[in-house]
Amino acid sequence: MKGWIKYLNGTLAGLIAITSAASASCKPNETDSYAKKLNLPKEDRAIISQLAYDDNTKALLNEVSYLPGELQLSEEVLNYLKDISANKKVTNDEFAGFQDLDQDAIKNVDELKYGTDLLKPNPNVKYAIDKGLTAYIKEIKPLDENEEMDYVKEGLKKQLVEELYELSAEVRKDSRTISILENITQDGDVTNDELNRFIDLDQDGVSNRDELSVYQTDPLAAEKWDDFDTVTKILNTPEKISTWVGKNIKYRSEDVNEYVPASIVFERKYDDCDGFATIQAYFLRYHGYDAWNIGIGIEGLSGHNVAGYIVEGKYSVLDIGGIKRGAFNSWEDLADSYIRGASIRLFNPFDINSPTTDPFLLPNIIIRH
Repeated sequence: MKGWIKYLNGTLAGLIAITSAASASCKPNETDSYAKKLNLPKEDRAIISQLAYDDNTKALLNEVSYLPGELQLSEEVLNYLKDISANKKVTNDEFAGFQDLDQDAIKNVDELKYGTDLLKPNPNVKYAIDKGLTAYIKEIKPLDENEEMDYVKEGLKKQLVEELYELSAEVRKDSRTISILENITQDGDVTNDELNRFIDLDQDGVSNRDELSVYQTDPLAAEKWDDFDTVTKILNTPEKISTWVGKNIKYRSEDVNEYVPASIVFERKYDDCDGFATIQAYFLRYHGYDAWNIGIGIEGLSGHNVAGYIVEGKYSVLDIGGIKRGAFNSWEDLADSYIRGASIRLFNPFDINSPTTDPFLLPNIIIRH
């Protein structure tokens, strides 16, 4: 009797196991069901159906569904899904990685919005996004379409994006700027000549950055930077004068010392200390500054000339190369910072109307003998 009971118990247990297995095999695959609901292709479903059905899996399937059909069936996406499915569970890192298939720090959904390649890094587009230039992705994205990465060319591309960023919003969105940018980027490369073309949009010889940040001129309207009167009107502050002189006037000593008008210094683009003093004092005085060509100890061989000017009772200097010094409390303090105790003569730059080798014939004010 006991044998029969034991036999029946074993048979019953076996039937229960078979029933349970059958029931399990009949249970719907939730992952596959969700994939079907999202209309994912069977090729993708065959891979991901073995994943455990949880929030990460659902998020992954949603991410796949956002992709265009051809990408869902691409070798890259299928292989990526195979790698994830190997452990039958989607980790946080794996999901984050799938959200950015080309690992360029731009999510797939954003790349779809920008129309960029989800399977190829887009470093210039990413740089533009970081700079807040999303409105110009259309013009920039061709720079990422070349298959081969050339570090020199990539450097030029990045610099082009940087130059775009440095423009004012008004200049940046101007149709002329956009047209120049499109012409440069359309072939996917940037040459040195093209970069230089963009750096100086109006091709007047002065960079966009200087026009905007230093001179406050229009980088889309060429100024006559070779015209003395035009430049004189533009250079209306010590800062502008300092920058322009530093970039345009070179120092050259003379065998015979000669004081010449500011216009001559402008035309030949070089002079010694008295020429630097005259042209800078001229620009300042034209705009109402109390400015002078200051001769310090010029009776001897070791004298020096600087452009000196007074602002709010303080005395400052523009020296050779546009170098700014000061402020000082008096002309004497200013002169003593160069040659202690030396004589001080003030020359009005407007009085230097023709070249002369004898500055003492020019009208001057003696501050100290």
